[in-house]
Amino acid sequence: MLTEHSLSELQQLLAELEELFAQSTGEMATDAAQVAATWRARVKGAQQRLGNLQTQAQKRVTDVAKSADQALHEHPWKAVAMAAAAGMMVGLTLSERRGSSAP
Repeated sequence: MLTEHSLSELQQLLAELEELFAQSTGEMATDAAQVAATWRARVKGAQQRLGNLQTQAQKRVTDVAKSADQALHEHPWKAVAMAAAAGMMVGLTLSERRGSSAP
């Protein structure tokens, strides 16, 4: 599932950033340029992974929208019937609430 994958990617990124931060603060003798280069590389990698996740999510949303559009075009009366049924359920629910709250 895309959301579970996204969550694991973000958790991995946070773990890497925490590790890098611990290294950069724990080792004062480390060359600052090397730490900065490592930071940049990891941030760039994270940006690429998040960009890939965004692209995947956009593709998935587009595919679902196309599928729904196709289904509506193939079965328009089913869609009308489902909308009418949903409207009736909402109407009945609201009328029951009004009826039970009246004195």
